[in-house]
Amino acid sequence: MLLLLGSPAFADLDLADDAAEDSAAPTEKGRGLLDKMHVDLALAAGYFGTAATGDSKTPFLLQLGFGATGAWKFGSRWFAGLSSDFRFVNQYSSVVSDVGNRRGTRWNILAPTFGGRFGNVIAKLDLQFLGAYSLGNKTLGGQDVSYTNPLGFRLTGMLPVKNRFHLGLQFEYLNFSGQTLDGEESDLENQSLSTWHGGIVVGMVF
Repeated sequence: MLLLLGSPAFADLDLADDAAEDSAAPTEKGRGLLDKMHVDLALAAGYFGTAATGDSKTPFLLQLGFGATGAWKFGSRWFAGLSSDFRFVNQYSSVVSDVGNRRGTRWNILAPTFGGRFGNVIAKLDLQFLGAYSLGNKTLGGQDVSYTNPLGFRLTGMLPVKNRFHLGLQFEYLNFSGQTLDGEESDLENQSLSTWHGGIVVGMVF
């Protein structure tokens, strides 16, 4: 019996167990790190409004965007980190001369993000002050127009639908206090632009 327990077959089993434990260790460490973080990927769509001094009409625009959030958890509820997103805006109303076509794009480069879990609800707030809103059409003089120096916020709330998929709503308000023409600061007066967005968001939360 003692010879059987010391046989090569049992030695091979011990080596196999050790190898399985070693291969599982990195996976457990990776899962442990992910458990300490809030990560989500999101797709958002909805209404996009703009207003500038002198506008005679508010154009009707729709926005489609995608983004991500990476944050560190503090306890079981709170998290704080950074968000980034890119969105496309298209105008679906007629163009008037004193407003122009406000279709364009915006890259929110990085925004500090704070949030928490309240039961099944995930709520987060991001504060935006980077990037620009670049119009898709040039001026009559052939210049590219971008609104710069944004300052504002976005609120998002999401509920789980199935597994990691979430569905929710978001609202955003920004004021762009600067403007560039072909990348150069504009010296025109009343160059600021306010924008707001409300719509739905579909996300995958890890």
